[in-house]
Amino acid sequence: MTHFFAVALLFTLSLTLWRGSYSGHYVSVLALVPLWACTFLGTYRNIVDKRRSLLLATLKQSSGLIKLLTGRFVPALISMAISLFSVLLFAFSMLLAEPIQVFAAAAIVVTSALLYFMLLRMMRRHINDLAISWFAASSATAILSVSFFVPYAIMEWAFVQRPGFIRLEFDEAMLHALQGLPQRGDWINELFLLFSAAEYAKLWLAARFTGTAIPGVLYAAHSALICFAIASCAVGVASFCYHYLPKTPDWRTPQSQGAER
Repeated sequence: MTHFFAVALLFTLSLTLWRGSYSGHYVSVLALVPLWACTFLGTYRNIVDKRRSLLLATLKQSSGLIKLLTGRFVPALISMAISLFSVLLFAFSMLLAEPIQVFAAAAIVVTSALLYFMLLRMMRRHINDLAISWFAASSATAILSVSFFVPYAIMEWAFVQRPGFIRLEFDEAMLHALQGLPQRGDWINELFLLFSAAEYAKLWLAARFTGTAIPGVLYAAHSALICFAIASCAVGVASFCYHYLPKTPDWRTPQSQGAER
């Protein structure tokens, strides 16, 4: 449970500081650095462990190919891409989020972390130590992404208010949308404007093609990306806590009982 509370505390502090300081300070991005670093390290460790466990299950222990194929560069690149995409999409989506969206994101974070730690416990007797974390992480991310994206899309469609200017022509609607956003002139703001333009383009298309399948497809695709990003962040941070933070000894084990005496 200590690791779960560490995950919850990191998300709460990082996103609260990010939302609170974005409009006025360039250093607001520093609030995301711990979240990104933990997501990157947890994801990286899982990818490396997955590669090693698959190689050890395929190659003989004496094979020289094991050292050759267990490189760190490709896993680092993959982890960098996943962690940057997930953290940035999650963070920028939270800047414009209404309370119900923040609540939904918090529910996904909590459920993802809990499911990851539950799977670690459940699978311990069936899966070896090298494979258990990446297997639990992959399973938790997939289960949460599939389970939440439809309810999340329905929630956004039914409860999130759409601005009136969305019914204007596309150029006018985008102009109104971007004029109402913070204008700071730095690369962080440029990324924010890019994410925001995609969000408002989705709303504009959904308003234009009401009565067709296009709004449902757009909301489902956007929801799937958001849910994947949030679940990836939560599971990555939970994996970091599992691998790198000290584990609380179980008082029921003989070792713990001997230490207490």
